[in-house]
Amino acid sequence: MCSNTEEDRKILHTALGREYCIEEAGSTGEALQIMYRKAVAVFLCDADMPGYAEVLEQMYRDKELSLIPVFAVTDQEDEDGQIRALSLGTAGIITKTIKMRGLRVQIQNALEYRWIFFIIWCIWGGFYICRAGRLKKVRHRTGISMERRPMKKHIILGLLIAGLLTLTACVENSPYTEGPDSIPKESMAEPEFPLDKGTIMKTVDSLNLPCVISKDESEELLTRENTVYSNYVLRDPERKYHEDSLDTILYGGIISGIVDGNRYMSTIFDAKSHMVNDKPFAWEDWKQEIIFITILYGGFEDEEEVYRALSKLEVPDDDKVLKWGVQLSNGYCGVQRSSITQPADSRGYTIWINFYETEELYLKMEQEKKEAQEKVREGYKKRQEALKKQQKETAPADASKRAGS
Repeated sequence: MCSNTEEDRKILHTALGREYCIEEAGSTGEALQIMYRKAVAVFLCDADMPGYAEVLEQMYRDKELSLIPVFAVTDQEDEDGQIRALSLGTAGIITKTIKMRGLRVQIQNALEYRWIFFIIWCIWGGFYICRAGRLKKVRHRTGISMERRPMKKHIILGLLIAGLLTLTACVENSPYTEGPDSIPKESMAEPEFPLDKGTIMKTVDSLNLPCVISKDESEELLTRENTVYSNYVLRDPERKYHEDSLDTILYGGIISGIVDGNRYMSTIFDAKSHMVNDKPFAWEDWKQEIIFITILYGGFEDEEEVYRALSKLEVPDDDKVLKWGVQLSNGYCGVQRSSITQPADSRGYTIWINFYETEELYLKMEQEKKEAQEKVREGYKKRQEALKKQQKETAPADASKRAGS
């Protein structure tokens, strides 16, 4: 990839680093040198890089480099830049902010087309050899002194060479150069958003989780400005907080939706409900819940990808509010743990694990949440000031009334 943006390079490594060997270039000249030295399957180039058009023209003039698919990375609003890139012969356009799932699909498609081209080329080479054998036979009959070989041998030889060339092309151009473990697995299914109760309960049943949807507290489809979302509350029907409690224990809450065309999911779990409030915070205690929400969001490499990423995060040994953020193969994950209450009879904490299609969406929603919290604080402060003012104004009148009585 040729880009001068650290964020783009980070996204590329997150999306493709486990499946492909990635080479980075800080300039178009460096990118050309890499392509001449190494076998490059796909070339991604930022359209804002100096010399972008010149390097594409040089690639298409070169017999070998012209076979490499080129993807131009442009801003989503830059329609002129996208048209210019397509006119230069690029295989496709990748718009910023780069969406990892779409990027992986485009790369995989480009590699599949290359393999088809190599196979056709190798078959054509085999038939050419067969034809050469037939011409030799004809020339021999015309009297030219040449070793005569039976036609069948040439056909067999040609097919064998075609097969070897095809196998060689597949091996040399395969991105999977690190053994069986590096072969990309099919991503998990990505359910339709907002989630419906059928999808949630199907996942609950598959994992044999002790919870059901609380109908009175859940809402299937809500709209608010640029957001469409659903809100489901899960409770354990077999347990109550105490014998006289009317409510069963809260297992968790799931909000999923579409914001500005991007998916997001917010989940919440309580330590007391999951009976881990008497232990220090540890990711292992939440593995089942993390796998549950990983399946619900979908699109990841496997069910434990999120758990593996979170279990690598350092957990400070304190009771304060903790926040983490981690880039995943299919989006960004924001995690927050509330402060831990200490009294023995009420010790506990709450954990939020949220998924966003991009880190930009995460930052945007975090900023909106801060602004909303600030408005609530300002409103509370104004109400308190108004109440104090009212109390001061009414204090003399109340005093005189008491004196008169």
